[in-house]
Amino acid sequence: MTSEIGILNQDCVVLAADSALTISKADGTRSTLDSARKIFTLQHPNKVGMMTFNNYTFMDVTWSAILTSYRDYLQDRSISTLEGYVTSFIKYLNTMNIYTEEAEAKQVLTYTVYLRDSLYSLDKNDSEHIKRIQAKLQRLDDRFKKERMLDIDKNVFISKFGGIIIQAFEQKYKDYLESLEMEFIDGVYDYICSSEMLSNYFTAVIFAGYGKDELFPSLREIHFDGRYCGKIKYRYGWSQVTDPTEDDSSVGAIIPFAQQDVSYSVLKGIDPTLNDLRLEQQYEIRDRLIKKASVYFDDSSKAEEFGNEISREFSSANKEFNEVIENSYMNPIVGMLQALSNEEMGEMAKTLVSLAAFKRKYSGELQTVGGPVDVLSISRADGVVWLSNKKIKDLK
Repeated sequence: MTSEIGILNQDCVVLAADSALTISKADGTRSTLDSARKIFTLQHPNKVGMMTFNNYTFMDVTWSAILTSYRDYLQDRSISTLEGYVTSFIKYLNTMNIYTEEAEAKQVLTYTVYLRDSLYSLDKNDSEHIKRIQAKLQRLDDRFKKERMLDIDKNVFISKFGGIIIQAFEQKYKDYLESLEMEFIDGVYDYICSSEMLSNYFTAVIFAGYGKDELFPSLREIHFDGRYCGKIKYRYGWSQVTDPTEDDSSVGAIIPFAQQDVSYSVLKGIDPTLNDLRLEQQYEIRDRLIKKASVYFDDSSKAEEFGNEISREFSSANKEFNEVIENSYMNPIVGMLQALSNEEMGEMAKTLVSLAAFKRKYSGELQTVGGPVDVLSISRADGVVWLSNKKIKDLK
């Protein structure tokens, strides 16, 4: 995993990333390296940076090789908007000569195992459980048909992957394949085509900077899942613009990516896990009070109104709590961004990433954040500038 930060104001965007790379071994253990490259640039005069997290490869090819290849393909050609760079990259990625049947089958198998392990185990002659499995698969089919992202020819999909899907399900449902075979294949097909489902091996790529014709910087996050039957599966994530003429624009923003807990603890004054626990305890207290109240109220409608009143009180308290976070923690920091220099924004980003590494190191957890912190600054005035880069010893 990793810790990464994007910070924007109307003059600059800064990207920061640690260098930790987590490696899963065959025996189930994990180790880390501190030399991974996660931030990439394009050739001059392009004012665009790219940052990756989650999976280090795409279809068994490293993102370093892919993004460097795109840099060489684009050369010094500029594109009008940052969104144009994203569109250009997706088209290029789909046409690269890097895809193998083995890599595609591995991706399909990931979805297959996920679906298989989420279903009931069966005993012999357990017709009731078979009906429950069929009902669940039908619900998934109905749901994912409404959320379809990829338009893959189903007959082509079955001819390519039907065999490995059935082979994977055979390990768990050997005696029932005949009656469930097509449901299993349909379920995997629905998972892969769905816009909601991404495998655990997706990679997020953040594009940040300026198009040739853009005055203000912006940031765009895209999640890439894989390539199936000649089509890239991806969906958009976070988007931030600073152009005041666009919707949802902000004069400044701090956006944590990947492991976000430490950054949000600093920015919001409370750890996200602790905040979730606070809300969970509120719900439990409310439910206990409602149960106790029913003993004292003869009229059930009064007990129900008592429960509603408790809910309103908790809702009001949470609203006030969030306003304190916004006004006392978030707004003062974000409000300063417009006045900060590129170097100060870079120092802020580097500090937030370093704090995440500090916590992982001294809390006894696997050091999934660590190593040198790379920091890239992009502005119209100065172009693309490395403020910190482990590969460059003397930036001056």
